[in-house]
Amino acid sequence: MKKEYKTSMNNGDNDLFEENVDVPTDLSTTNSSLNKMKQKRINMSIAKNLIINCNLPLGIVENNAFRDFMNECNIKWQPIPSKRLKSENIKFFKEKVYKTLHETLNNVDYVTLTVDGWSDRKCRSYIGITCHFIDSKAEPQAYLVDFVRIKSPHTADKIY
Repeated sequence: MKKEYKTSMNNGDNDLFEENVDVPTDLSTTNSSLNKMKQKRINMSIAKNLIINCNLPLGIVENNAFRDFMNECNIKWQPIPSKRLKSENIKFFKEKVYKTLHETLNNVDYVTLTVDGWSDRKCRSYIGITCHFIDSKAEPQAYLVDFVRIKSPHTADKIY
């Protein structure tokens, strides 16, 4: 999904920047609101730059050394559980990538799908589905459509 991610991320993340968010004028809530916006931006950046771009595991946000580092960077940063990071932040980027993929494929007349299955060193099996097509500039494109783990046995019911 790297290509789809780069394409969707190049469209801009304007909703992540505080200059595009209405700032309350009430001084009692201003600091609280700004802290929440900064917290959201930091968590989105962790998801985008560390988890997605660097392929770091979601569990890094629960690592004590990571939390100490983040506390040094921003003393007001509140740790986020990996489950919440996945359900809120990663889900946001996943939906953005899927939207870009759908928009791209809606403008294509013909596609070819390839399916590849393999096992890792720990004998865990995976299947990947890739969509190939020629774009409007006559350049070949390939997008990862899905990637899933298949648990044993590897029967037709499990693969379907």
